[in-house]
Amino acid sequence: MALLVEAIKNPIGREVDYIFCADIDQEFVAPVGEEILGDLVATLHPELYGMPRNAFPYETEEVSSACVDDDEGDYYYTSELYGGLVSEIHKLARACSLLILQDHDNGVTAKGLEESYLNRYLIDHRPTCVLSPEYSWWDSGLAPEVPVQRIVSLGRQ
Repeated sequence: MALLVEAIKNPIGREVDYIFCADIDQEFVAPVGEEILGDLVATLHPELYGMPRNAFPYETEEVSSACVDDDEGDYYYTSELYGGLVSEIHKLARACSLLILQDHDNGVTAKGLEESYLNRYLIDHRPTCVLSPEYSWWDSGLAPEVPVQRIVSLGRQ
């Protein structure tokens, strides 16, 4: 997240309107277009899509800045693809980076690492565009079928 903050500050933030973060092992296997554009975009986690809220692996340690209470959170988002307007992603990355550093200084590591902080942020700042698991897919017995697989995680195949 700290690297993303720096990348946005110089020079990317002045060159583009939108920025998306994707794991390096993602392969685009079907068309992806402007339907993914939004101020703040998050992708539903394919293995947790349709699961009850109590199945979500939110951070539960109260000492962590990523902690999510039992009455919070409607969805669980993957960190394999998220994005949006440069200004919104800068806010997200900066906030998550600060929380990660705060926890690090206190000797705390969230169980889901950056994904835990991403989900904490997205609970407090609702995404304007939520992408279905077809935009971050991997073959798993836990993942329901989707009509089209658009982006596939090669590392999880």
